[in-house]
Amino acid sequence: MSRTVKAKTVVDNIRELSSPAATKVAPSDVAPPKSQFVTVQFQAGDTGLLNMSLPHTRVWYEVIASMRQSNKPVYVEIDPQTNVITELLIPLRVKVGNMVPSKENRNDMEVELIISHAVHHLRHANPLFQKLAKQLKSAKQKGSEVLVTERPDNHEIIDVRISSDSLDSKKTSNKSAEPSENS
Repeated sequence: MSRTVKAKTVVDNIRELSSPAATKVAPSDVAPPKSQFVTVQFQAGDTGLLNMSLPHTRVWYEVIASMRQSNKPVYVEIDPQTNVITELLIPLRVKVGNMVPSKENRNDMEVELIISHAVHHLRHANPLFQKLAKQLKSAKQKGSEVLVTERPDNHEIIDVRISSDSLDSKKTSNKSAEPSENS
C-alpha cells in the first residue's frame, strides 16, 4: 500500500520575500530554471518557493507581498519534495460563536465565526476533525481569537491556530506526512 506524502502546512507571517525581477519565464514545455522561483521565508524559519512560470503565482506573489507589508499571516501548503508552495489562503482572525451539528450531515459541524454571516463547516471526513473541533470549542469557551483557514468556495474549515498579535515567536508549521488519528 502506497502512502501519499501530505503537504506541509504553514500559518505564519512572512519575514522575507525575494524579488521576482530576476525571474525569466521559459516556454511551458521546458522545466523552469532555478531563477524562476521566488523564495518566501516565514518568521518561524520555514521556507517555500513560488514558481513564477505559473500564471496564478504572480497574483500569489502580490498577495504575499501585501500580507508581509501588513504584518499578517498567510496559510500555505508546501510540497515536501520540491518545497514549492501549492496553495495560498488567508486565515481569518476571529472569535468562535455557536457550534451545532450540521442540518445536512449530523457528523459535520456548523461553526459561527464572529464577524461573518456565512455558515462555516467543519467536515467529519477531515482527518483532523477531532483536533480542529477541540481547538474551536476551547477558543469559544475562553472567548479567545483563533486563526481559521477555510476553502473559499465552500467555507470548509481546514485549519485552526491559536491567534497571536505576533506569530514570530510561535512555530506554526505542520510537518507530519500523515495526520494521526489521535491529533
